[in-house]
Amino acid sequence: MPQTINPANFTLAPEHWQGLGPILLVTAGILLSMLLATVSFRGRIGKLPLFLFSSLVVLAAGAWTGLFWVREPMSVFGGLIQLDYFSSFFNALILGATFLVMLSSYSYLEESHIHYSEFY
Repeated sequence: MPQTINPANFTLAPEHWQGLGPILLVTAGILLSMLLATVSFRGRIGKLPLFLFSSLVVLAAGAWTGLFWVREPMSVFGGLIQLDYFSSFFNALILGATFLVMLSSYSYLEESHIHYSEFY
């Protein structure tokens, strides 16, 4: 018998939303950054608004991860995504590394005139 999609697997409890928050926040930030990249800022301001917005998104996702640290393992979307202490740790680690790279490379990109929107 063929197995069909069970709609119950796509319902999310509040603790699932808390665990998925950083992923959803970064995804929405990426989409808004692409829209912000189309805006042409004149003068010395350059890509500063895009840098600040991207930094804010990464810091907000990191804060969300810290506030709603997943302590009990849970499976989301019928086992497609596993949220646990291990995933929260690496989520925080990757967000921290992303922020440090963005922060340390901003002046280099400005001085070298290779400050492209795709970096953010």
